[in-house]
Amino acid sequence: TKKLSDEEIKNNLKIILGLKKEGISQSLLIAQNNSKDREAALSFLENLIISVHSVLENKQSELPTKDLQKILKDMQETYTTIKTANVAPRFALENLLLNLF
Repeated sequence: TKKLSDEEIKNNLKIILGLKKEGISQSLLIAQNNSKDREAALSFLENLIISVHSVLENKQSELPTKDLQKILKDMQETYTTIKTANVAPRFALENLLLNLF
């Protein structure tokens, strides 16, 4: 399993919390910037998953545990979809990011 620094985890959580505040255009931009190819999208999602998982373990978040669990589940499903199905990574990421909250 990949290890992330506390700083990386904090930045990834900022991305997730920012989606709630900044809305659709920000979600689409993040999806666009992190889906140049399948590997980039998977790596981006993997980092987000590790970050959310770590926050759940440490129970330190602005978001309720229930919300974090849903976000984690949605991210894992999207990761599996991108990895196993013939989907455009950008559209899968857009769908995920637009529907997280």
